[in-house]
Amino acid sequence: MKNRDFLISSFFIVFMWLVYLIILGIVVIYKSPASLNYIIGLLIYQFFVYSFLTIILFYLFKKYFYNKSLNKKKILLLISGLLISSFILEILTRVYNFLFYQKINFEIDSLLLLSALNIFKLLPFVGLFFVFKLLKEKDDEKFKAREAENLAREAKLEMLSYQLNPHFLFNALNTIMALIDHDKEEAREIITDLSDYLRYSLNNSKKKEVSLEEEYISVLDYLKIQKKRFREKIEIKTELDENIKTKRVPVFIIHPLVENAVKHGTETSKGVLKISLTIKKVEDSIVVEVKNSGKIIKNSENSDNGTGTGLSNAIKRISLLYGKGYGVELSEENGIVTTIMKLGKL
Repeated sequence: MKNRDFLISSFFIVFMWLVYLIILGIVVIYKSPASLNYIIGLLIYQFFVYSFLTIILFYLFKKYFYNKSLNKKKILLLISGLLISSFILEILTRVYNFLFYQKINFEIDSLLLLSALNIFKLLPFVGLFFVFKLLKEKDDEKFKAREAENLAREAKLEMLSYQLNPHFLFNALNTIMALIDHDKEEAREIITDLSDYLRYSLNNSKKKEVSLEEEYISVLDYLKIQKKRFREKIEIKTELDENIKTKRVPVFIIHPLVENAVKHGTETSKGVLKISLTIKKVEDSIVVEVKNSGKIIKNSENSDNGTGTGLSNAIKRISLLYGKGYGVELSEENGIVTTIMKLGKL
Protein backbone atom coordinates (compact mmCIF):
# COMPACT_ATOMS: atom_id res chain seq x y z
CA MET A 1 0.00 0.00 0.00
CA LYS A 2 1.48 3.35 -0.97
CA ASN A 3 1.71 6.26 1.49
CA ARG A 4 -1.02 8.12 -0.38
CA ASP A 5 -3.37 5.15 0.01
CA PHE A 6 -2.54 4.92 3.71
CA LEU A 7 -3.27 8.63 4.22
CA ILE A 8 -6.61 8.27 2.46
CA SER A 9 -7.51 5.21 4.54
CA SER A 10 -6.44 7.05 7.75
CA PHE A 11 -8.67 9.98 6.87
CA PHE A 12 -11.52 7.56 6.20
CA ILE A 13 -10.95 5.88 9.60
CA VAL A 14 -11.08 9.23 11.40
CA PHE A 15 -14.23 10.20 9.48
CA MET A 16 -15.96 6.89 10.33
CA TRP A 17 -15.18 7.24 14.03
CA LEU A 18 -16.42 10.85 13.98
CA VAL A 19 -19.74 9.84 12.39
CA TYR A 20 -20.14 6.85 14.71
CA LEU A 21 -19.43 8.81 17.90
CA ILE A 22 -21.66 11.74 16.88
CA ILE A 23 -24.58 9.36 16.30
CA LEU A 24 -23.81 7.53 19.57
CA GLY A 25 -23.58 10.87 21.40
CA ILE A 26 -26.95 12.05 20.12
CA VAL A 27 -28.62 8.81 21.26
CA VAL A 28 -26.97 8.78 24.71
CA ILE A 29 -27.54 12.50 25.39
CA TYR A 30 -31.19 12.12 24.39
CA LYS A 31 -31.58 9.35 26.98
CA SER A 32 -29.43 10.97 29.71
CA PRO A 33 -29.34 14.77 29.22
CA ALA A 34 -28.16 15.26 32.79
CA SER A 35 -24.78 13.68 31.96
CA LEU A 36 -24.08 16.07 29.07
CA ASN A 37 -20.60 17.21 30.16
CA TYR A 38 -19.45 13.69 30.95
CA ILE A 39 -20.77 12.25 27.67
CA ILE A 40 -19.29 15.00 25.48
CA GLY A 41 -15.94 14.67 27.22
CA LEU A 42 -15.98 10.88 26.87
CA LEU A 43 -16.89 11.05 23.19
CA ILE A 44 -14.09 13.52 22.43
CA TYR A 45 -11.66 11.38 24.41
CA GLN A 46 -12.83 8.22 22.62
CA PHE A 47 -12.61 9.93 19.24
CA PHE A 48 -8.89 10.65 19.64
CA VAL A 49 -8.08 7.36 21.37
CA TYR A 50 -10.10 5.19 18.97
CA SER A 51 -8.84 7.00 15.87
CA PHE A 52 -5.20 6.82 16.95
CA LEU A 53 -5.36 3.17 18.01
CA THR A 54 -7.25 2.10 14.88
CA ILE A 55 -4.78 3.88 12.59
CA ILE A 56 -1.92 2.13 14.40
CA LEU A 57 -3.73 -1.19 14.05
CA PHE A 58 -4.38 -0.50 10.37
CA TYR A 59 -0.71 0.39 9.88
CA LEU A 60 0.41 -2.89 11.46
CA PHE A 61 -2.03 -4.82 9.27
CA LYS A 62 -0.68 -3.02 6.24
CA LYS A 63 2.96 -3.68 7.17
CA TYR A 64 2.69 -7.36 8.09
CA PHE A 65 -0.33 -8.68 6.19
CA TYR A 66 -1.07 -6.43 3.21
CA ASN A 67 1.32 -7.92 0.64
CA LYS A 68 1.29 -11.45 2.07
CA SER A 69 -1.06 -14.38 1.84
CA LEU A 70 -3.01 -15.34 4.95
CA ASN A 71 -2.63 -18.66 6.73
CA LYS A 72 -3.87 -20.06 10.06
CA LYS A 73 -0.99 -18.54 12.00
CA LYS A 74 -1.53 -15.08 10.52
CA ILE A 75 -5.29 -15.26 11.03
CA LEU A 76 -4.63 -16.15 14.68
CA LEU A 77 -2.34 -13.13 14.96
CA LEU A 78 -5.04 -10.92 13.45
CA ILE A 79 -7.60 -12.16 15.97
CA SER A 80 -5.11 -11.68 18.80
CA GLY A 81 -4.45 -8.15 17.59
CA LEU A 82 -8.18 -7.39 17.64
CA LEU A 83 -8.59 -8.80 21.16
CA ILE A 84 -5.64 -6.84 22.53
CA SER A 85 -6.83 -3.65 20.82
CA SER A 86 -10.34 -4.12 22.20
CA PHE A 87 -8.92 -4.66 25.69
CA ILE A 88 -6.77 -1.52 25.41
CA LEU A 89 -9.80 0.51 24.31
CA GLU A 90 -11.74 -0.55 27.38
CA ILE A 91 -8.78 0.12 29.69
CA LEU A 92 -8.41 3.64 28.26
CA THR A 93 -12.14 4.25 28.67
CA ARG A 94 -11.82 3.28 32.33
CA VAL A 95 -8.84 5.59 32.66
CA TYR A 96 -11.12 8.43 31.52
CA ASN A 97 -13.72 7.38 34.09
CA PHE A 98 -11.02 7.44 36.74
CA LEU A 99 -10.00 10.98 35.74
CA PHE A 100 -13.63 12.11 35.73
CA TYR A 101 -14.94 10.30 38.85
CA GLN A 102 -11.63 9.66 40.66
CA LYS A 103 -12.37 5.96 40.81
CA ILE A 104 -11.90 2.97 38.56
CA ASN A 105 -13.85 -0.24 38.10
CA PHE A 106 -11.69 -3.36 38.55
CA GLU A 107 -14.42 -5.92 37.92
CA ILE A 108 -12.91 -8.53 35.61
CA ASP A 109 -16.24 -9.78 34.26
CA SER A 110 -17.39 -6.40 33.01
CA LEU A 111 -13.88 -5.62 31.73
CA LEU A 112 -13.79 -8.76 29.61
CA LEU A 113 -17.38 -8.37 28.43
CA LEU A 114 -16.99 -4.75 27.34
CA SER A 115 -13.60 -5.56 25.77
CA ALA A 116 -15.29 -8.26 23.71
CA LEU A 117 -18.01 -5.83 22.65
CA ASN A 118 -15.34 -3.40 21.44
CA ILE A 119 -14.40 -5.95 18.79
CA PHE A 120 -17.64 -5.14 16.98
CA LYS A 121 -16.58 -1.50 16.89
CA LEU A 122 -13.32 -2.49 15.21
CA LEU A 123 -14.76 -4.95 12.71
CA PRO A 124 -15.71 -2.28 10.11
CA PHE A 125 -12.09 -1.15 10.06
CA VAL A 126 -10.84 -4.69 9.67
CA GLY A 127 -13.30 -4.99 6.80
CA LEU A 128 -11.86 -1.80 5.32
CA PHE A 129 -8.39 -3.33 5.47
CA PHE A 130 -9.50 -6.46 3.64
CA VAL A 131 -11.33 -4.37 1.03
CA PHE A 132 -8.06 -2.54 0.32
CA LYS A 133 -6.19 -5.86 0.24
CA LEU A 134 -8.71 -7.42 -2.15
CA LEU A 135 -8.64 -4.40 -4.45
CA LYS A 136 -4.84 -4.49 -4.48
CA GLU A 137 -4.76 -8.20 -5.33
CA LYS A 138 -7.18 -7.61 -8.19
CA ASP A 139 -5.05 -4.71 -9.43
CA ASP A 140 -1.94 -6.91 -9.20
CA GLU A 141 -3.66 -9.67 -11.17
CA LYS A 142 -4.75 -7.22 -13.85
CA PHE A 143 -1.25 -5.75 -13.98
CA LYS A 144 0.33 -9.21 -14.33
CA ALA A 145 -2.18 -10.14 -17.02
CA ARG A 146 -1.40 -6.95 -18.94
CA GLU A 147 2.33 -7.49 -18.56
CA ALA A 148 2.05 -11.11 -19.69
CA GLU A 149 -0.01 -10.03 -22.69
CA ASN A 150 2.48 -7.29 -23.58
CA LEU A 151 5.43 -9.66 -23.28
CA ALA A 152 3.63 -12.27 -25.35
CA ARG A 153 2.93 -9.63 -27.99
CA GLU A 154 6.61 -8.66 -27.99
CA ALA A 155 7.57 -12.32 -28.43
CA LYS A 156 5.19 -12.65 -31.37
CA LEU A 157 6.56 -9.51 -32.96
CA GLU A 158 10.07 -10.81 -32.42
CA MET A 159 9.13 -14.08 -34.11
CA LEU A 160 7.45 -12.25 -37.01
CA SER A 161 10.60 -10.20 -37.47
CA TYR A 162 12.33 -13.38 -38.66
CA GLN A 163 10.55 -12.85 -41.97
CA LEU A 164 12.81 -9.82 -42.45
CA ASN A 165 15.69 -10.77 -40.16
CA PRO A 166 18.73 -10.53 -42.43
CA HIS A 167 20.87 -12.94 -40.37
CA PHE A 168 18.29 -15.71 -40.24
CA LEU A 169 17.02 -15.41 -43.82
CA PHE A 170 20.47 -14.75 -45.28
CA ASN A 171 21.89 -17.90 -43.71
CA ALA A 172 18.86 -19.99 -44.70
CA LEU A 173 18.90 -18.70 -48.29
CA ASN A 174 22.66 -19.18 -48.51
CA THR A 175 22.18 -22.80 -47.51
CA ILE A 176 19.48 -23.20 -50.18
CA MET A 177 21.72 -21.64 -52.82
CA ALA A 178 24.60 -23.95 -51.87
CA LEU A 179 22.33 -26.99 -52.22
CA ILE A 180 20.24 -26.09 -55.24
CA ASP A 181 22.85 -27.03 -57.86
CA HIS A 182 23.94 -30.40 -56.52
CA ASP A 183 21.09 -31.50 -54.23
CA LYS A 184 17.75 -30.08 -55.35
CA GLU A 185 15.80 -32.44 -53.12
CA GLU A 186 17.52 -31.23 -49.97
CA ALA A 187 17.15 -27.63 -51.12
CA ARG A 188 13.45 -28.29 -51.54
CA GLU A 189 13.31 -29.71 -48.01
CA ILE A 190 14.94 -26.66 -46.43
CA ILE A 191 12.53 -24.38 -48.33
CA THR A 192 9.68 -26.43 -46.89
CA ASP A 193 11.12 -26.21 -43.38
CA LEU A 194 11.57 -22.46 -43.74
CA SER A 195 8.02 -22.05 -45.05
CA ASP A 196 6.59 -24.11 -42.17
CA TYR A 197 8.59 -22.12 -39.66
CA LEU A 198 7.41 -18.76 -40.97
CA ARG A 199 3.84 -20.03 -41.41
CA TYR A 200 3.79 -20.99 -37.73
CA SER A 201 4.71 -17.44 -36.76
CA LEU A 202 1.95 -16.02 -38.97
CA ASN A 203 -0.77 -18.46 -37.94
CA ASN A 204 -0.10 -17.96 -34.24
CA SER A 205 0.58 -14.22 -34.22
CA LYS A 206 -2.70 -13.56 -32.36
CA LYS A 207 -2.73 -16.60 -30.09
CA LYS A 208 -1.66 -16.67 -26.45
CA GLU A 209 -1.25 -20.45 -26.20
CA VAL A 210 -0.67 -23.42 -28.50
CA SER A 211 -0.37 -27.13 -27.93
CA LEU A 212 3.04 -28.37 -26.85
CA GLU A 213 3.16 -30.49 -30.01
CA GLU A 214 2.68 -27.44 -32.26
CA GLU A 215 5.42 -25.55 -30.47
CA TYR A 216 7.69 -28.59 -30.63
CA ILE A 217 7.17 -29.10 -34.37
CA SER A 218 7.99 -25.45 -35.04
CA VAL A 219 11.20 -25.76 -33.04
CA LEU A 220 12.07 -28.87 -35.06
CA ASP A 221 11.64 -26.86 -38.28
CA TYR A 222 14.11 -24.32 -36.95
CA LEU A 223 16.58 -27.06 -35.96
CA LYS A 224 16.24 -28.76 -39.35
CA ILE A 225 17.28 -25.53 -41.04
CA GLN A 226 20.27 -25.23 -38.72
CA LYS A 227 21.23 -28.86 -39.32
CA LYS A 228 21.22 -28.36 -43.09
CA ARG A 229 23.21 -25.19 -42.65
CA PHE A 230 25.94 -26.56 -40.34
CA ARG A 231 25.74 -30.22 -41.52
CA GLU A 232 28.30 -32.36 -39.70
CA LYS A 233 29.30 -29.46 -37.44
CA ILE A 234 26.14 -29.87 -35.39
CA GLU A 235 24.45 -32.85 -33.73
CA ILE A 236 20.85 -32.55 -32.63
CA LYS A 237 18.75 -34.79 -30.39
CA THR A 238 15.14 -34.08 -29.49
CA GLU A 239 12.53 -35.82 -27.36
CA LEU A 240 8.93 -34.98 -26.46
CA ASP A 241 6.91 -36.92 -23.90
CA GLU A 242 3.89 -38.17 -25.86
CA ASN A 243 1.71 -37.98 -22.76
CA ILE A 244 1.89 -34.19 -22.58
CA LYS A 245 1.95 -33.17 -26.24
CA THR A 246 -1.63 -31.85 -26.11
CA LYS A 247 -0.96 -29.61 -23.12
CA ARG A 248 -1.21 -25.86 -23.74
CA VAL A 249 1.86 -23.64 -23.38
CA PRO A 250 2.54 -19.97 -24.12
CA VAL A 251 3.24 -19.47 -27.82
CA PHE A 252 6.94 -19.08 -28.81
CA ILE A 253 8.08 -19.93 -25.27
CA ILE A 254 10.58 -22.67 -26.22
CA HIS A 255 12.13 -20.95 -29.24
CA PRO A 256 14.41 -18.55 -27.30
CA LEU A 257 16.04 -21.45 -25.42
CA VAL A 258 16.85 -23.35 -28.61
CA GLU A 259 18.01 -20.26 -30.50
CA ASN A 260 20.20 -19.32 -27.55
CA ALA A 261 21.78 -22.78 -27.62
CA VAL A 262 22.48 -22.67 -31.37
CA LYS A 263 23.78 -19.12 -31.58
CA HIS A 264 25.92 -19.14 -28.44
CA GLY A 265 26.95 -22.74 -28.96
CA THR A 266 28.40 -21.97 -32.39
CA GLU A 267 30.43 -19.17 -30.84
CA THR A 268 31.86 -21.09 -27.90
CA SER A 269 31.72 -24.82 -28.66
CA LYS A 270 34.96 -26.57 -29.53
CA GLY A 271 34.50 -29.07 -32.31
CA VAL A 272 31.04 -30.39 -33.08
CA LEU A 273 28.17 -28.44 -31.53
CA LYS A 274 25.96 -30.86 -29.64
CA ILE A 275 22.41 -29.79 -28.86
CA SER A 276 19.68 -31.74 -27.11
CA LEU A 277 16.08 -30.76 -26.46
CA THR A 278 13.98 -32.74 -23.97
CA ILE A 279 10.41 -31.92 -23.02
CA LYS A 280 8.94 -34.04 -20.26
CA LYS A 281 6.65 -34.16 -17.26
CA VAL A 282 8.34 -33.76 -13.87
CA GLU A 283 5.91 -34.21 -10.99
CA ASP A 284 3.04 -31.88 -11.94
CA SER A 285 4.96 -29.51 -14.24
CA ILE A 286 6.20 -29.36 -17.82
CA VAL A 287 9.98 -29.16 -17.91
CA VAL A 288 11.91 -28.12 -21.02
CA GLU A 289 15.61 -28.94 -20.93
CA VAL A 290 18.02 -27.65 -23.57
CA LYS A 291 21.68 -28.61 -23.51
CA ASN A 292 24.48 -27.40 -25.77
CA SER A 293 28.23 -27.79 -25.80
CA GLY A 294 30.03 -24.50 -25.18
CA LYS A 295 30.01 -21.80 -22.56
CA ILE A 296 27.61 -19.24 -21.15
CA ILE A 297 28.08 -15.87 -22.80
CA LYS A 298 27.74 -13.07 -20.27
CA ASN A 299 25.96 -9.86 -21.21
CA SER A 300 24.39 -11.71 -24.12
CA GLU A 301 21.82 -8.96 -24.54
CA ASN A 302 24.58 -6.79 -25.97
CA SER A 303 25.81 -9.49 -28.31
CA ASP A 304 25.05 -9.05 -32.01
CA ASN A 305 24.19 -12.70 -32.33
CA GLY A 306 22.75 -13.19 -28.87
CA THR A 307 19.15 -13.85 -27.94
CA GLY A 308 19.43 -12.48 -24.45
CA THR A 309 16.37 -10.29 -24.95
CA GLY A 310 14.27 -13.24 -26.13
CA LEU A 311 15.40 -15.37 -23.18
CA SER A 312 14.77 -12.54 -20.73
CA ASN A 313 11.35 -12.08 -22.28
CA ALA A 314 10.56 -15.77 -21.78
CA ILE A 315 11.67 -15.64 -18.12
CA LYS A 316 9.42 -12.63 -17.43
CA ARG A 317 6.47 -14.23 -19.18
CA ILE A 318 6.76 -17.43 -17.14
CA SER A 319 7.12 -15.49 -13.90
CA LEU A 320 4.02 -13.41 -14.64
CA LEU A 321 1.95 -16.34 -15.87
CA TYR A 322 2.83 -18.92 -13.23
CA GLY A 323 4.39 -17.04 -10.30
CA LYS A 324 7.12 -18.23 -7.96
CA GLY A 325 8.61 -21.67 -8.45
CA TYR A 326 8.51 -21.45 -12.24
CA GLY A 327 11.03 -19.94 -14.61
CA VAL A 328 14.39 -20.60 -16.29
CA GLU A 329 17.64 -21.84 -14.78
CA LEU A 330 20.94 -21.56 -16.65
CA SER A 331 24.06 -23.50 -15.63
CA GLU A 332 27.38 -24.67 -17.06
CA GLU A 333 29.40 -27.75 -16.17
CA ASN A 334 32.23 -29.55 -17.99
CA GLY A 335 31.71 -27.62 -21.20
CA ILE A 336 27.94 -28.22 -21.30
CA VAL A 337 25.45 -25.39 -20.91
CA THR A 338 22.09 -26.52 -19.52
CA THR A 339 18.95 -24.41 -19.69
CA ILE A 340 15.93 -25.70 -17.76
CA MET A 341 12.52 -24.10 -18.17
CA LYS A 342 9.78 -25.06 -15.73
CA LEU A 343 6.26 -24.25 -16.89
CA GLY A 344 2.96 -24.26 -15.01
CA LYS A 345 1.09 -27.12 -13.41
CA LEU A 346 -0.46 -29.81 -15.59
